[in-house]
Amino acid sequence: MKCPICASEGVERAVFCAKCGYRFVGPTSPASYYSGSVYDGPPVTHDQVTSRRADRLAIYLIGTGIVLGVIAVVLFIIGFSMLIEESANAPDYLPTSDFISDTTRALIISAGLVGAIAGIVFLWGLVRLVQKSM
Repeated sequence: MKCPICASEGVERAVFCAKCGYRFVGPTSPASYYSGSVYDGPPVTHDQVTSRRADRLAIYLIGTGIVLGVIAVVLFIIGFSMLIEESANAPDYLPTSDFISDTTRALIISAGLVGAIAGIVFLWGLVRLVQKSM
């Protein structure tokens, strides 16, 4: 078989021309087709591999931000329900803040901190994803 581009003699079962790299249109042998040894797409560059890793990292960051946000909401609901319960049991003649336990305060503060971290992680992943799409 001759190459239509450079007219060099090729092997009968060749996929590419050895001289110019032209891809022959004919069918490939079943062994090479099923073994995965023939890749007929463009060469993969280092930038494309890095871009895929960055996209994967952005998705992980967004997912982590969402999970942390859900945890923060659950912590806040638990802390707020404890706050309402403690406020209901407080006597009327004393300020309610005197009867709020340290556990409830710590739970509400930790919910706020986890929520802030969740927002930062989520936005970080979103910014990375938007930057890669531009």
